[in-house]
Amino acid sequence: KKKILFIAITTLILCVFFLVLLEVSFRLILSTPTTACGLAESHSKLGVKMKPNLDTVRETIEFDMHIVTNSLGFKDREYGQKNDGEYRILALGDSFTEGAVPELENTFVKRLESNLNFDSEIQYSVINMGVSGYGASQERIVLEEYGLDLEPDMVIVFFYLNDPENDLEEKNGPTKTVIDDCAVSVASMNKTSINSFLLKNYKTYYFAKVVFPSLPAVKNILYPVRNLLA
Repeated sequence: KKKILFIAITTLILCVFFLVLLEVSFRLILSTPTTACGLAESHSKLGVKMKPNLDTVRETIEFDMHIVTNSLGFKDREYGQKNDGEYRILALGDSFTEGAVPELENTFVKRLESNLNFDSEIQYSVINMGVSGYGASQERIVLEEYGLDLEPDMVIVFFYLNDPENDLEEKNGPTKTVIDDCAVSVASMNKTSINSFLLKNYKTYYFAKVVFPSLPAVKNILYPVRNLLA
């Protein structure tokens, strides 16, 4: 019995030491506020959307990400009255369209805009209205409430494998909201305070909950597997 107790205590101490080591390591790597908190606001139809007029830098496991949003709360520059001869293309989608990249100019939406305007007599504006986690049903709401006012000549919807899953989840209403300045799942509302506290204060939890599942390599593996098992 003493041997079993010794092994159990030793294992517990090693686990605690390992978790502390992980936390210290992630605090050194992820030194700035988490991307799960401080960036979103509640929306009655969409659940959550990006806050308007953001200009902040968040550190990810891969790079520093400069996040800038316009007055509508989308990751793009400001758009006013449509100019004569201007051709506007509206880009709807999820995180791939929004673009988890260092600068706005690095998104494929802005690269498309740059390529279209190269040696062109027409002024092209490719407007980014992609939002992380959105499915087709939410993208329709974005188009109706925000996009059509910008008078687009063309609308492109960028589809991803998990979009049908998002739409099924949103069938009975928004699945996310904002509590304590953090975007959280409505299904876990009874765990909201704990979840927000852990996200804000423990980088190991943040990495496991937010960063790791959002890495492109992980997403490309997880979503097809989840769809096959569903």
